[in-house]
Amino acid sequence: MRDVAVTPLGEKHLDLGVTPRLVFAVREALDTGWQKWDLPADQRDMAAEYCRRVRIVVTGGFDAAKITRFEQLGVPVDVYGVGSSLLRNNSENNCDYTADIVRLKVDGQWRDIAKIGRAPADNHDLQPVELGEL
Repeated sequence: MRDVAVTPLGEKHLDLGVTPRLVFAVREALDTGWQKWDLPADQRDMAAEYCRRVRIVVTGGFDAAKITRFEQLGVPVDVYGVGSSLLRNNSENNCDYTADIVRLKVDGQWRDIAKIGRAPADNHDLQPVELGEL
């Protein structure tokens, strides 16, 4: 998936997922976002500091090589999520899975909340659990 903030260059590792260009764009937006806020003059410095202190956490396909590349480029990342890389058998096999929350029941109605590419799916091997009975 490519974020619309990243102009495509035609190479997957430069265009798709979490890329250095995307993280730099996010940092810039965070650092300057306060300038668009309607604030009294005495609150502008506090707002600027607040935005500069927002930390960036990146996840999705990070392993030692990708982290090294980001660090060498000086990408402003504060925390790397590396779950899958810790469970990888080799470069071709992965034995992990995700358990995204894809819908919530709000006021008796199911509401889809999945990110693009994810959706509710039936699994007939699973059985409902009543938490109150545990």
